[in-house]
Amino acid sequence: MDTALITTLFVAPPARLPEAYELYRTRANAADAAILAQSTHPRPVTDAPYTLWELRSEAAFYRLTQPQKMELFELRSLVRYNSDDDKIFDRVHEKFFFEDHDEPTVFPGQVSQSPSVKLSESAPERMPGQLNYLRISFLSQETSATTVSQTFQKFIEKVAAFAYLEDTEGCISSENPNIAGPLWVRNSTHTAAGVGDGAFPLAKHLWVGYALCEASADEAAALLPDRTDPDCTILSQVEQLDTLTTNPAG
Repeated sequence: MDTALITTLFVAPPARLPEAYELYRTRANAADAAILAQSTHPRPVTDAPYTLWELRSEAAFYRLTQPQKMELFELRSLVRYNSDDDKIFDRVHEKFFFEDHDEPTVFPGQVSQSPSVKLSESAPERMPGQLNYLRISFLSQETSATTVSQTFQKFIEKVAAFAYLEDTEGCISSENPNIAGPLWVRNSTHTAAGVGDGAFPLAKHLWVGYALCEASADEAAALLPDRTDPDCTILSQVEQLDTLTTNPAG
C-alpha cells in the first residue's frame, strides 16, 4: 500500500465553490482508498496561467456558462491505496475528478499524484484534527547536496512531521524562480553585508521538500535559521501551501 497526495486542479465560478467542494468530498470519500486527510477548502491558484486557460477552453468546449469568468482552484487528499495496480489506480483517480469519464463535465479539472510520501518515525501515533502542508526550500552550492538533505531530515524530526516528501537522493531539485526568488534576494543581502560564501545566488542550486505537520510556516521556519558559513552557506524558507483535515468525512 502506498501513501501519496492526490491533487485536483479545477476551474469553477467562485460563487459555486461550496458546491464544488461538497461534490469533491462526496466523490473522493467514495474512492477505493483510505482518505487520511483532505483540504479544508479549495484554494485559489494564481501562478499557473497555462492550466487556467487550458481548463477554461475545456469549459467552453463543453458549453459551460461563462468559462472566461471561471477561476483556477486546487484541492488535495492524502490517500493510501495499492497504486501499483493500474486498474485500481485509474478507478481511484477518477473519483478525484468531479464526474466519471462517461458523465457530462461539471467542473473541468486535472488530477495528479505525488511520489509516495514517507511517514516519519517521529510522528505521534494519532494525527491531530488538522495538518499544515508546507513547502521547505533550500538555496546553496550544488556541492552542498548531502548537507542540505541532512538539514531537511533534522528539520523533519524537529517539526514532528507526520509525513514528508523527498526523492531518493534527498530533497527534490527545482529551478522554479517563483520559489527561488526570495532566497536569491536574501543571498544578495548577505553578500552585500560581507556575510556567507559570496557566491552569485542565481548560480546556486534550489532544493525543495514537503511536510505535513501541526506547525505553522512561521513556527517551522524558526527551526531553520540561515547557515552563513563561508564554506557552506544554506538559506531556507518555509511556505504553507494548504491545510488538511484528518476527518474528511466530518
